[in-house]
Amino acid sequence: MNKRDETILIVDDEKSVRKLLMAILSNLFSTCFEAASADEALEILKNHHCGVILSDINMPGKSGIELLSEVTAAY
Repeated sequence: MNKRDETILIVDDEKSVRKLLMAILSNLFSTCFEAASADEALEILKNHHCGVILSDINMPGKSGIELLSEVTAAY
């Protein structure tokens, strides 16, 4: 199977969920990043363009909805 030439960012506060998603999605996307929080995701996004963001909604601190609102406001 050919990998999509796209970068994905997985954001979830649960490490086991991130690891499972990374194991699955790294087979489909050429580059995968993971973040344990919205703030960590924003730091990654300062240096890397991610065409796909897969985020948990309920996380400590900023929610996934707040994260995606900030990301879409920046573009």
